[in-house]
Amino acid sequence: MTDSKIIFLRATGYILSSTFKTLTYLKSNITAGLRDPSKAQDLLNYGAQVIKADMGQQQSELATILANYDHLYVVTPGHIDRTKLTINAIRAAKQANIKYFLVISITAADNLDILFGRQFNPIEKELKSNQLTYGLLRLPMFIDNAWGNVEHIKTHNKFYGPIDGSKKFISVAVQDAELAAAEILQNPKKHTKKTYTITSDFNCSDEQAQSYTQSLGRSIKYVNGVYEGTKQVLLKFIPECQVDVVLELYKLVESQDLSQVSYTNDFNQITAANQANVQYLLVVSVTCANNQDVLFGRQFSPIEKELKASGLKYGLLRLPMFIDNVWGNNEPIRTHNTFYGPINGDKKFVTAAVQDAALAVAIILQNPSKHAGKTYTITSDYKSSDEQAQIFSQALGRPIKYVNAIFEGTKQALLKFMPEWQVDGVLDLYKLIEKNDISQVNHTNDFKKITGSQSTNHLSWMWKNFKAF
Repeated sequence: MTDSKIIFLRATGYILSSTFKTLTYLKSNITAGLRDPSKAQDLLNYGAQVIKADMGQQQSELATILANYDHLYVVTPGHIDRTKLTINAIRAAKQANIKYFLVISITAADNLDILFGRQFNPIEKELKSNQLTYGLLRLPMFIDNAWGNVEHIKTHNKFYGPIDGSKKFISVAVQDAELAAAEILQNPKKHTKKTYTITSDFNCSDEQAQSYTQSLGRSIKYVNGVYEGTKQVLLKFIPECQVDVVLELYKLVESQDLSQVSYTNDFNQITAANQANVQYLLVVSVTCANNQDVLFGRQFSPIEKELKASGLKYGLLRLPMFIDNVWGNNEPIRTHNTFYGPINGDKKFVTAAVQDAALAVAIILQNPSKHAGKTYTITSDYKSSDEQAQIFSQALGRPIKYVNAIFEGTKQALLKFMPEWQVDGVLDLYKLIEKNDISQVNHTNDFKKITGSQSTNHLSWMWKNFKAF
């Protein structure tokens, strides 16, 4: 908690009000400055201090109010005169000797070919030239804009936009923007004269449709509604001048302008493990993390890149499929002396025992300094399904047979235990095994390097668990 007095101007905006509530929860000394305090019932109900203060007031009048506070936070208003209003607030802050001034801007602020750029560029220049101690939070389009498509998603399983569905772009969640702002205002000395670009995700509309499908459990489709169609929809919610600038951002996405495609680690730098003083972060990944052609690769590659770029001391533990997945074949082994899979029985592949992965984790976390910046691949055994059948026969004292159930049969069996997206990810791994992909056939010595012990092979695993089979 900071003892400094913080004032928000226009605190009824979505980001401002969210940040205000966060800081109130943290028991910060904050005040909301509004043109009409009577319209701030939500903040009043939250126990907020609310005063009359507005960016459109005379500079000297506003400066007199601001002189009672240490830090100022402004989200530039969604107004055609936003440049004039915000510059007025900057000059009033300078006159009032504000110690720290945090301003929300946009990722395209340097682009004078678009209206947003022509509005925000002078604001940023004014802020930097006034010898104020400041911070800038540049934001892209919001993930939360999906609310504008909620009715279409609910009733028609579709959402719309003006661009090609394959064009990737950055976006930010309102909750991430407000958390970053709250962290900065709690300890502004660490963020003096810093310009941050807060991004939460980097994907295309088609990928968003896949995410919605996964989350909602039904097929959601993205439809390119072209620019004129999108404009008519947006006009129902915001004025035309604002609609036009939003469409300009989409055109920047179409041209893959850097302002719309540069994903940053700034949010983590401000809010995440660095702020918690985490000294070492160990993350479990997959052996195919470098393969963008498979689902698990597309999921884990960004995680690994984010970790490596975070500045944290880290370790990565890459794991293949588990020996323990045999539990999924417990019933057919017990009742029919048979187990199933989707690949030829002579295809060898690496596996890891859960107990080996757990032991490696425990030893690394006991002495993480020895493992800083290391990426390990933990493998316990390297056997084909036919070889596993021979081992199970030896351990159980009766003949056990492996049967190739082909991919569709395996998928139907796995769907009884896990969601379809995860099943598809597992089947991707089996297809890599069929191709003898290095990620599935490279047996390493990393487990022994870490633990000094021999790994758990299929035979020792089955000896340990044979009574269940």
